[in-house]
Amino acid sequence: MKIAEVSELVGLSTDTLRYYEKIDLISTVKKINGQRDYSEADVARITFVRNLRNAGMSIASLKRYLQLVYQGDATSQERKEILIEERNRILEATIALIDTVDLLNYKIDAYEEKIIVRENELRESRERNE
Repeated sequence: MKIAEVSELVGLSTDTLRYYEKIDLISTVKKINGQRDYSEADVARITFVRNLRNAGMSIASLKRYLQLVYQGDATSQERKEILIEERNRILEATIALIDTVDLLNYKIDAYEEKIIVRENELRESRERNE
């Protein structure tokens, strides 16, 4: 599969794919006639990397994790710890976002209450003037 096809399939730019290859975040892809030819395994790896990057995992953490994957089963505990740390980071960020949404909902409710009060005042004033 050519780089443009992979780019469209996984939702990453061709520049990003080349950059990830350059920094060894993804394996160097074999080339046929000077063009990258991605295998299904390459696409699966790229998708995995994309998902972790979208979740906010740093390139350094992701590189470390992938290095451990390539070292084999002896590193499974360390890999698990990296994933647990990432999950905890995401959960903390999620809690912060939920707190922010709660605050926004409170503010919106307060505005709605003020609007209702103001509309009632205007209606009562109008009724008195009729």
